[in-house]
Formats: sequence, structure tokens, C-alpha cells
Amino acid sequence: MNDQKWSEPHISFYTQTPLCPSPPSSPPTGLHFVQSPTNVTSSLGKRVRLHCNLQGQGGEDSPPDVVWFQEDVMLEMADTNQIQLHVDEDTWVVISTLTIEEVQLVDMGAYRCAVVDGEKVTLSYKGHIQLEGLPHFSVEPLPMSVVANVSVSLLCVAHGPPRARPHHLAPGRSPPQQSGRPHVQISLLPQPHR
Repeated sequence: MNDQKWSEPHISFYTQTPLCPSPPSSPPTGLHFVQSPTNVTSSLGKRVRLHCNLQGQGGEDSPPDVVWFQEDVMLEMADTNQIQLHVDEDTWVVISTLTIEEVQLVDMGAYRCAVVDGEKVTLSYKGHIQLEGLPHFSVEPLPMSVVANVSVSLLCVAHGPPRARPHHLAPGRSPPQQSGRPHVQISLLPQPHR
């Protein structure tokens, strides 16, 4: 274990500049992810860290940078830390960590790592970030123009605890009280008929 070498960690910031550098004179071979991001369930505002480990062999140049994707969109300005560990003379592992200091609703979803080596793209499996204790809407009502005295349908779909119970409210009515739960005030603003 004493012959292992550690490089200094660094924070990488990525832009939409294409990640297709010219191939090094002796490219790494056998690139594969030995650890993919795991599923994480957290609370709103907490720190979340995702990890992936890339292993490769050879290469005279430094190992390629690992980039992170959320829902298949590259994270342009991500707080990442990348450490290179030499396993033996010819094998190395890159450990990449993505940190989200205060996780928000927009951070929920699937994450994966990728590396571009010349023409070849190597992808990790996906891991997911979920938030507990908060319902979220996957479908919200769309704005629409309506005519007086015509039926209107609005659709919304909520997920997460507490289990959603729909309440259909007319202007000026409050939702029913539920024992042990705080009262939620919903205000509906009537729109003037035109």
C-alpha cells in the first residue's frame, strides 16, 4: 500500500465546449466504471454527495476527466472533486465526487458519470436523488382561457408523502380539517368574466 500515489484533488468546472480532445499519443485502455452513483434519499436543504470510480490502464497522459450528467444533460457548473489513485504501474482509478451543498427540488432525478476518450464515450449506470417528506407535482394545471358557464377540467399529479388527497375548492371555501395535520390555507382568486 505504500507504493500508491495520490494526486492533489481539484475542482472542475465544465462548460458546453465539446469534450473531444485530440487523442493522446498513448491513450488509456479498458476504461470502465467500477462504481456508479448510488440512489440517495435526502431532505430538502441537506448536503448530498454522489461518487463514481473510473478504472483504466496505461496511457502516457493523465487519465481523462469524468463529467457528470443530470437527466442526460451535462452539468456545466458542477462542484466536483476528482482524485487519481495508481493501483499499480499500469492501472489507475479516478474517483469523482459531485457535491450539492443544499439539495433542492430541481436537483431530484437521475445522475450518471461519463468520460470521453477520443471517439469513445464510457457511461456509468444511473443513480437517483429523491427528496423525502415533501410532495412534488409532476403534472401541474396549465393556464387556459375559459368561457362563462362552460365546464373546465384541470389536472395535477402529486407524488411523495404525505399521501395526496385531492380537494376541489370553490372560491371562498377552505379545505376540510384533518386531525393531527396543520391547517393549510388555499386562496382562490376569482377571475372576472370577459
